[in-house]
Amino acid sequence: MNHPRLAPTVRVLDRGPGCLHIGHSPSHGIVIDGLNPSEIHYLRALETDSNTTLTQRDIPARAPQLNQLLTDANLTHTTNTTPLNICVTGHNDLATGLRTTLHNNGHHLISEPHPERPHPHIDLAILTDIGGVPYIDAHHWNKANIPHLPVTLDGCTITIGPWITPEGPCLHCIDLTRSDEDPAWPHLLAQTSGRHTWDTTDHCGNQTARTALAIWLTTTIQRLATDPTTLTRENHTSLTWNLLDASASHTTWNIHPHCPTHTP
Repeated sequence: MNHPRLAPTVRVLDRGPGCLHIGHSPSHGIVIDGLNPSEIHYLRALETDSNTTLTQRDIPARAPQLNQLLTDANLTHTTNTTPLNICVTGHNDLATGLRTTLHNNGHHLISEPHPERPHPHIDLAILTDIGGVPYIDAHHWNKANIPHLPVTLDGCTITIGPWITPEGPCLHCIDLTRSDEDPAWPHLLAQTSGRHTWDTTDHCGNQTARTALAIWLTTTIQRLATDPTTLTRENHTSLTWNLLDASASHTTWNIHPHCPTHTP
């Protein structure tokens, strides 16, 4: 029987006789009571930094049930993530950092194809830009039914999403919705997209740290949305972090009734 490893951030904490608290995060933690000494020894040996080597005699009878509890709570370390063919668009520090990080995570980086001939083996495109991603930049991804994730940096904000798939709203839907709310939106977007650098304003903190945070957030969302063990999709929701006041917000988007992409 294969034994899982707990994720690197998960710790096994003692709560009292025969009781362990595994993973102390409020959203990812479980309490297991009624454990005997061999089961406690077994669970502690699953910690990432444990030097304990488990022998057959160390495996308790309830090991399969304990393993299932850990897996169901998303506390185990996944090492079998299938490498994806990913294209990262954009010519900025964020795009460069994302390519490096995704490559180090075992994914295959694909060069951006000609707009009229999308690469047939791309699993996901991550579209980066400063200020906003124009919907026209995503037209060929829509046409090829390739999932794509917009990531934009603007001043003190990081916006990721929504996850664009054929059955949900596209970037044109989002632009039309924003234009309904502010008729000047297309004019504003044209002035902000396509820049190579993120504004370096002192009140937002260090630029390198901000870019690193955006990379971490993006790769986390990518992993959750494409890992078959989690399949966490954003449900057509974009997430925005404001680094000026450390706030986070989300917006749920709908298919726009006048979007030509969704018109029969």
